[in-house]
Amino acid sequence: MTGRWKALLADPDRGAAVTSYVVVMAIGILLFIGLAVDGGAQVQASVRAERVATEAARAGLQASTPGGVTDPTAVTGAAEKYLAAANTDGNLHGTVRIDGSQLNVTVTITTKTVFLGLINIDRMTARGTGRADLVRSVGGG
Repeated sequence: MTGRWKALLADPDRGAAVTSYVVVMAIGILLFIGLAVDGGAQVQASVRAERVATEAARAGLQASTPGGVTDPTAVTGAAEKYLAAANTDGNLHGTVRIDGSQLNVTVTITTKTVFLGLINIDRMTARGTGRADLVRSVGGG
């Protein structure tokens, strides 16, 4: 055992190639794990953003008057109320807009990264949109 220490002390560059290889491989493995973990979280956030935006548009549609004059503030208010209820972790931001006869809801979710912070990527953003047609007919006509 002491013979190995003496050999390393005599030639300190002897293990440098293996050490640098291990360091490079460890960083690569951590980045790969980071892409898998944080990428999965990004996909989940994207699905959630799409789902929340669609449900907020549905909630706004339910506040409209069938076959009558629809109050835009009631429609946008119902959609915004749903967005506020869905924002349980404080990372969800949404906008509600009426364009003609369509209610458009856009949701943005920001998630913190776990591993990608090693390469200075601290947050990732996912977006989703939902749309509802506010034109309804009564009696099929």
